[in-house]
Amino acid sequence: RDCFRYYNKWAFIYVGVYGYPYIEAGKRVMDVMVARGLKDIIIAEDVVSVLLWAISVCVGFIVWGFTLFVAFAVEEVENQSGWLKAGFFYGFIPGMMLSSILMGLVSGMVDTIIVLYAEAPEELALNHPVVSDEIGPTMVSWLG
Repeated sequence: RDCFRYYNKWAFIYVGVYGYPYIEAGKRVMDVMVARGLKDIIIAEDVVSVLLWAISVCVGFIVWGFTLFVAFAVEEVENQSGWLKAGFFYGFIPGMMLSSILMGLVSGMVDTIIVLYAEAPEELALNHPVVSDEIGPTMVSWLG
C-alpha cells in the first residue's frame, strides 16, 4: 500500500507540471486524491485504459483489412493463407502499435485532466467557466 502511495502513474504528472522529485510527487498526488475523496478514481480510470486498448485493436484490424484489400486488388492470389499472414504482420501489428502510441498520449491527457481537476477545480471555474460548466458535472458523476 505504501509502495502504491509513492509509485504511481499520477506522480509523473506532478513531476511534469510542478517539477517535484518523483517520490515527493507520488506522496503529494495521493494526498490530493484522498483529500478530494477521489480514491476510487484509481480503479475507475482503468475503464479509460481498457477502452483505449480496444480502440487500438480495432485500428489494427482495420489496417489489416485494408492491407488485405490492397494485396488482393493488386494481383490475383492463389495462396490466400500466405497473404493473410503477411497482412497480419504488415497491417495489424504496425497498425496496433502506432495506434497504441497515439492512445497512450490520449491516456496521458486524460490522467492530466483528472489530476489537475482534482488539484484545483475552482481555478478551472475561474479561468475557463464554460469548460468548467461542461466538465464539472461529468467529473463529479464519473468520480462518484
